Amino acid sequence: EKCKFLGGKQWYQRRVRESFCIFVHYISSSITYSHPHYLSLCTKTNKQRIDMSSSSSSKKIIVHHLEKSRSDRIIWLLEELKLEYDVVFYKRDPVSRQAPKELMQIHPLGKSPVITDGDLTIAETGAIIEYLVETYGEGRLVPAPKTPEKLRYTYWMHYCEGSAMPPIVMKIVFKVMPEKVPFLAKPLVGAVANKAQSGYVDIEIMKNVNFWEVELQKTEYFAGSEFTACDIMMEFPLTIVANEFSIPLEKFPKVREFLEKVHARPAYQAAKEKTAAFAK
Repeated sequence: EKCKFLGGKQWYQRRVRESFCIFVHYISSSITYSHPHYLSLCTKTNKQRIDMSSSSSSKKIIVHHLEKSRSDRIIWLLEELKLEYDVVFYKRDPVSRQAPKELMQIHPLGKSPVITDGDLTIAETGAIIEYLVETYGEGRLVPAPKTPEKLRYTYWMHYCEGSAMPPIVMKIVFKVMPEKVPFLAKPLVGAVANKAQSGYVDIEIMKNVNFWEVELQKTEYFAGSEFTACDIMMEFPLTIVANEFSIPLEKFPKVREFLEKVHARPAYQAAKEKTAAFAK
């Protein structure tokens, strides 16, 4: 009788649909940028400017970093290039997990990373990396033009966010889906999430991991024998897969070797040391 009063099956289906809508909105504003590896940099205020350069003169590049986002790669690159820069940290709204209005004044999407360099504002990790290398690299961290290495470099710069990251983000989303919906929807959402992972997402991730292993057997780094900016891009998905998805790296020795090499670089260590104080 109670089921009849509530609309029975139609009521339950409506509640499930509503739960999914609420969940998708929450995910889009929180999960993909709140994952532990998306930098655990936090601040005690909404906006804080930190001098990360070695001297106080001629500062021009500002990294606008939203807490728990992807700005670590930009800071790492700046350390590799030995450029002077500042970092402005922005704290997310504790309820909505959205960016504060101050960051939306820098870029209308309120996303991070985004940098300002004089009058220029550049967003998206790949675009920022290409801009910094082309503007300040003086030939460093990029292969010579019209070479096989340059073609590989271009491929991996675009592959990272275009092919590697989508299944990783989907995996993160599906892992938390059952925890974020109302109680009545948990069994259905959990079944859908598990099926999506086993039937598609996990398969795609392993395709990528095997691809990385094969390609790193050909060359020491992704573009060739020399470390380049595309290795900075590629470190991110490799580290997430290694640390968060329990992929046994002993089965992928070249992937493990690559991560060990890049994480041992002085610039990588310097970037981590400079940001560690703000992770608390």
